[in-house]
Amino acid sequence: MEMISKRECLISYVFMFGLSLVLMIGHLGKVGGGHAGITKSLLNPGDYDYFFVRTCDRLKVENSLGNLELRKRMRWVWKSFEINFYKFIHLNFGNRVLSFFHQFFYASLIFFNFLFIKKANFLIFKDKDKKYFYYIFFSFFIFALYTLGPGTPEIYFSIIESLCISACIYAILKKNVFLYLVACLFATLNRESGALLGLFWFLFYPKDVKSFFYIIIPPSVLFLVNLDIMGCMLDYNSLFAISPQEGQLIITDPTSYTMASLTQVFFKNFLVFLVPVFALREFVNDKFLKKILYIFLFYQFVFFIGTTLDHLSSKFMLAPLMITLCIQAIQKYDINIALKAQNVSS
Repeated sequence: MEMISKRECLISYVFMFGLSLVLMIGHLGKVGGGHAGITKSLLNPGDYDYFFVRTCDRLKVENSLGNLELRKRMRWVWKSFEINFYKFIHLNFGNRVLSFFHQFFYASLIFFNFLFIKKANFLIFKDKDKKYFYYIFFSFFIFALYTLGPGTPEIYFSIIESLCISACIYAILKKNVFLYLVACLFATLNRESGALLGLFWFLFYPKDVKSFFYIIIPPSVLFLVNLDIMGCMLDYNSLFAISPQEGQLIITDPTSYTMASLTQVFFKNFLVFLVPVFALREFVNDKFLKKILYIFLFYQFVFFIGTTLDHLSSKFMLAPLMITLCIQAIQKYDINIALKAQNVSS
C-alpha cells in the first residue's frame, strides 16, 4: 500500500480548485459581455424579483396550474442573502471584483464538495492506497464536467445541495451533529428538496431518539419561512413535475417527447448513473453502503417525479452518493481479488 504524500495531496487540491474555477469560467463564458455582462446577469432585477413575490393573488395570476417555476419562491432566503451581498460587492468594488468573486465562490463550493467526498471515503477505506484518492479525483471531475458543463442551466442550486449532501455523509460518519444540521438547513434554504437531508441521520442511526427531531427541523424551517405562500404551493401543485412545462420533457405529457427523445434523455439523465452502480452491486454489501444505495435510488425517484426529465444539473447531487458507492465497491473488488490470489499462492 502506497499512501499519498502531503505534497501530492496539496498539488491535487490546487488542480481540483483550478479545474472547478475553469468550469465556472466556462459556464459564465456563455453569458457574454465580459465582467459587465456577468454582473448584469447576476444582478438582473427581473430574476431576483421573481424569488421575492410573496402575494398569493399575484402568484396565481402569473402562474398556471402545476408550473414548476412557482416553487422557486420558496428559495428566497438564500437568494436574498446572495443578492444583497452581491450588491454590496458591486457598489464598493465594481463589475470585475463581483465577477471574480462569484466564480471563486462557486468554484470553492465545488472544491469543498470534493474534499468532503474524499474525507468521507478515506474514513471508510480499509486500504488507503493513493490510487483510490486519484479514482475519487478523476471521477469527481468527470461527474462535474458532465452535469455542470457550459450551457447547463440552473447549476447553482445543485452545486450547493450536492455540497450539503457530501457534508451530511461526512458528518454522519464523524457523528458531528452540528455540521449535519448546518448542512441540512443550508440545503433547505437553498432549495426545497434540501429538506430531505433530515432523513439521513435516522437512516444511519435509527436508534438515536434525537433523529426524529432532525427529520422534522428542515421541513419545519421550510414551512415557516414560506408560510405566506405555502397555500399557493399546495393549490397549484407546483412541487411535483406532473403538469406540462413549456419547452421541457415531462413523462406525464406525451406531447413533450417522441420515443427517440425519451430514450435519449433516459440514457443521458438516468441510465448513465444507474448502470455503473448496478454493475458493481455485488460489492455494495455492507450496511453503510446499502444505506447509501437506498439514498441514491431514492434521489433517482425524486428526480423522476420532482424535476423535468431533461434537467441534467440536478444530477450533480448524486456525485457524493455515486462516487462513494463505486469507489468503495472497487476497493472491495480489489481486496477480493488480492485475497483470491493469496489463497491460490498458498
